[in-house]
Amino acid sequence: MKFTVHGIRVNPMNNRHVLIWGLSKACIAVMSEGMDSFERVIDLNLNLEPSECDTEYLVQCEWMPASELIAVAVCGTRVTVFDLQIAEADSCGPAMNYLVAYDDKVIKSAALIGPLHQDDEEYQGIDAKLAIMLDTGRLYIIAILVDEEGHLEEQGEGYIELGSSTTFPTAGIRRHQGSEPLPDGSTSTTFGEGASLVYLQQSNLLLYQCIGHCCVAFVLDCDGGICGSFGEWGLLECLT
Repeated sequence: MKFTVHGIRVNPMNNRHVLIWGLSKACIAVMSEGMDSFERVIDLNLNLEPSECDTEYLVQCEWMPASELIAVAVCGTRVTVFDLQIAEADSCGPAMNYLVAYDDKVIKSAALIGPLHQDDEEYQGIDAKLAIMLDTGRLYIIAILVDEEGHLEEQGEGYIELGSSTTFPTAGIRRHQGSEPLPDGSTSTTFGEGASLVYLQQSNLLLYQCIGHCCVAFVLDCDGGICGSFGEWGLLECLT
């Protein structure tokens, strides 16, 4: 690798495709059939300059659920989606950029939810949601759709609008150790400074953690929306 590696994701659909990233660079390595060398390395063109701006860095990279060709790179102020079907030689440019609408807001963590609607036999595309946590702890959810031919339905550039963040239920949750559970009907948009989001596919839970507060597990419905929650101190460490 030409950069210091910060993270690796093996594609669940094709274990020869490996997504690798560092502070500001990322690539997809295609393993040989013997799994003992790289057959091809495709650089993902992120155009990040961390030396020029403190938000020009990679937060994490993930594979699009149920796809072996689409990767999502989460950066400090944008989300970039890459489609290997449009790669040229050993380089791949962005298929879609989602930009944070305001310069003073930074993405802290993100998680891909899906694939959704797997029970619909007539739908042959891929439906997923990207949950984004800002440094403020506010949560935003955007849809990423792939059509039946394997191409992104949205291409080019769009904005992550920050006008109204996701509201989530908090009844019964103790926000602080030793505090009383929040009453029935309670809701919130943030628990403070954002720390981490983790999606657990098997249990269909989205774990939400803010600094100094308990971990909240969001129960998701078939559309990837939040339909319930429960919280506990140390929950994130126990489940991940």
